[in-house]
Order: sequence, then C-alpha cells, then structure tokens
Amino acid sequence: MDNDRWYESVESDVFTVVTHRMKKALDGKTKKAIKFTTEGQSDAQPYFPTCYIHSLSPLETGGDLYGRSINAIISTMEVIVYSDNKKECNTIVNEAVYQMKQIGFSVTSMPILTEDGKVSNGVCRFRRVIGADDTDLTAKR
Repeated sequence: MDNDRWYESVESDVFTVVTHRMKKALDGKTKKAIKFTTEGQSDAQPYFPTCYIHSLSPLETGGDLYGRSINAIISTMEVIVYSDNKKECNTIVNEAVYQMKQIGFSVTSMPILTEDGKVSNGVCRFRRVIGADDTDLTAKR
C-alpha cells in the first residue's frame, strides 16, 4: 500500500491488534470461541458470542500548509458484542475496553449493555489521533 494512503488500513490494523490480544486474554473464559468481525450483521444464522469491531467515519487533523497529504486522522472505533449470556457479554465488552486503552484510545462511550429477549449486547466507542508515522498499531507502515 502506498505510504501516502496509510489511513486506509487503520481499521484493519486496530482490528488485528485488538482481536489478537482479546483472544489471548479471554482464552477459556467464554462458552465458545468468540467470532471477531468487521462486517455488520447479515442474514446468516447468528453466532454467539460475536465481537464486531469497526471504524466510524474518521476526521483529518494535523494538516500542513499545502494540504496535499493526510498527516493524521482522528479515528473513532466502535465495538459491539452480541451474546446469549449477559455475563459473557459483559466480560467480552470490558476486555475490549481494556485492550483499546492499551493501544492509546480514549473511551468516548463506556459499555452500555442491553438485553432483547435472549440476546445481550454491549456497545462502546473509542477515539484516538493516529499519525502517518504512528507505529503503535503496526510495523507495516
């Protein structure tokens, strides 16, 4: 990928780092393996537990005089956890908070847990400035 377009991989980079860390931390703490995804819900049969990690529309920041490149973005990430067990949902969503904090994100919305029939879900959001030369998330850039 062209280094001038580094921002295209932010969602993927955050997803890779956070899911790797969450899998290690939650090993054996859930009934079944957690499905991690960056794709929204589909018409397919639901799988529990699922952890949906995705980027909300980022904003450019740190512009220079010429404005010909993107030097930094304000990245907003959302994590939604679906489970058929409220305690399990809480465990997973709070691990997501911990892992996002470990890579420098601020929590802009602490986990909100709700139940709809037999499905529990937890939603939280995070924000962080990520620069073009930021190496905290990946060594690829």
